[in-house]
Amino acid sequence: MFANYPFYKANGGRLPEDRYKAFISKAYNAILSQTRGAAKTAPASMKNALKLCECDLVDLLAGYAESAAELPGNIKSVHNDGYIVTAESGSSAESVGSDIHVICARYLTSPVNLMCRWL
Repeated sequence: MFANYPFYKANGGRLPEDRYKAFISKAYNAILSQTRGAAKTAPASMKNALKLCECDLVDLLAGYAESAAELPGNIKSVHNDGYIVTAESGSSAESVGSDIHVICARYLTSPVNLMCRWL
């Protein structure tokens, strides 16, 4: 892991420690996947960015897990008064993957592009 719970909390993390621990390994593995392992050998100039990225991914993954527990299938939202149900297009796996990529790109492309696919 790149970050720890005290770092996560100090940077705006809202999950209790047990929830954080449930998602930190998934966040770490997502970073390794997005960087094709380059994060393991990242220069010192990228260490803080890796930690911040991992913290954002923990929150993202926890949010998706909570949403999946609350709403079945591809249901995005439900409004009771007028009975409106909004469904997502595409699978939630596609949405998660896309959001993971966006977060990693935000943190892991400067000053060193760890997401560079041709290295």
